[in-house]
Amino acid sequence: DGLNYQQAIDWYKQALENTDNADLHISLGDAYQKTLGGGGQAMNNYEKVTSKDPKNSLAYTRAGYLWYAAKNYQLALESLDKAKAADPNNPLPYRYLAYAYEGAGKYDLAYENIQKYIPLSDNSVDDQIRYTEILFLSKHYAEAVTKANELISSGVHKPGIYGILAFSQYETKDSVNALKNIRAYFATQVPKKLLSKDYQYYAQIMMQNGRVDSASY
Repeated sequence: DGLNYQQAIDWYKQALENTDNADLHISLGDAYQKTLGGGGQAMNNYEKVTSKDPKNSLAYTRAGYLWYAAKNYQLALESLDKAKAADPNNPLPYRYLAYAYEGAGKYDLAYENIQKYIPLSDNSVDDQIRYTEILFLSKHYAEAVTKANELISSGVHKPGIYGILAFSQYETKDSVNALKNIRAYFATQVPKKLLSKDYQYYAQIMMQNGRVDSASY
């Protein structure tokens, strides 16, 4: 909780009085990130590290994530490119580069970076879901279908997966399965999370199936 993070901040500050250590600055920045309004102090600590050690991939990655979270995709990309250059084997820059390019609407570059991230990652369910989403957005529809079906078969039944699967099947002209999965998506997604594009896809899928009872879901 907030109290524990403040205790951690106080401890790291005290430790830094005795030694100006890069790992301590990064840990202090991470603790600040967890506190309300602590982003500025977090960035200060990451920049203290990179100003002294321009090869510190982790500090650049943390800074890049902060910019990404603030939706400043240009500065996020600059920091993450430096992180990648400092350590090409660090998987995190590729992850957040993919996310930042996705946020910036540059889906081909998001795809390029997520492809580099996945083999280096621990391949968590969240990573796989994000990968599937980027496959769809970058118009790799057949791959998105394959990956979404793999996730569902492995027991992942989050609403978004059915949405991505349905949209990708629509794009690959698999109208029957697209209709089945768009209905599953609408049946399981929280109504307030449905977007205008979701309704648009639903209507297009109904039309693709030669149906007009689009209100039947």
